[in-house]
Amino acid sequence: MATRCAMRTAGIALLIFLLCGRALPAWGQSSFDDPVEPVRSAYESLDYTLAERLGRTILEQVNGLRPDQLVEIHTFLALIDYSQNDPEGARTHFMAALSLNPSLELDPVLVSPVIRGFFTALKEETLAGERTDAQLIRYIAVQDARPAAALRSMLLPGWGQWYKRDHVKGGLFGAAFLGAAGAAAAAHLTYRRRLDRYEAETDPDLVPGRYDDANGWYRTRNGLLVGAAVVWAAAYVDALIFGAPEGEYINPETSVTFTPYSSGRSVGLRMNW
Repeated sequence: MATRCAMRTAGIALLIFLLCGRALPAWGQSSFDDPVEPVRSAYESLDYTLAERLGRTILEQVNGLRPDQLVEIHTFLALIDYSQNDPEGARTHFMAALSLNPSLELDPVLVSPVIRGFFTALKEETLAGERTDAQLIRYIAVQDARPAAALRSMLLPGWGQWYKRDHVKGGLFGAAFLGAAGAAAAAHLTYRRRLDRYEAETDPDLVPGRYDDANGWYRTRNGLLVGAAVVWAAAYVDALIFGAPEGEYINPETSVTFTPYSSGRSVGLRMNW
């Protein structure tokens, strides 16, 4: 009997361990992928104090929030401020959300008509450009040009730097790569000719010289190819790491983004087109 009870207890403990083991990574993944979830949960639980504290903390301390996440946090904070008789605070957060999403709408099922009327008036003011208060939070979305520049430099060194309007680097990388690649092509053709002369030579006294000549051009060609590869790699890394020169704004023609992600068991970099 004791043995049977011990086995049953061990089985229950194992089941609880497995369930917890499956639940914890899922919770970690959700928290990593959606930092707004704690704010949303607190607001839906009517714990406005906690929701406000979490929302303000995330805005101050979390970097890399997506525009839709910023819109949601500011909307929650605006609703909380209005419910606490702070219309100026609500206005500030509503205007911040509208600066990111001018077409934002409030759910009529979850938001009272009074707040929706207040929000509609602010939205009309935003569209008309009537409010220019300096204390308002306004976001300007500027897309990082480095991913698109890296793709260009991967195809042709210097193109990415030129795309970022860093013309000096672009010219240097482009000239260095094309010069090395062109010289490598010329060295290869010379090597092939010298190799043919070496293979066709019948005079034993001239064979060593022919061989050294062909071997020298072989080494020269390989060295130039290595140089071209180094320039290609340097141009790609430079385009991927460094931004545009100070004061330059890039309006990208492509919609390529790189986003880190975590699945609970692994991390990686996701590329979106």
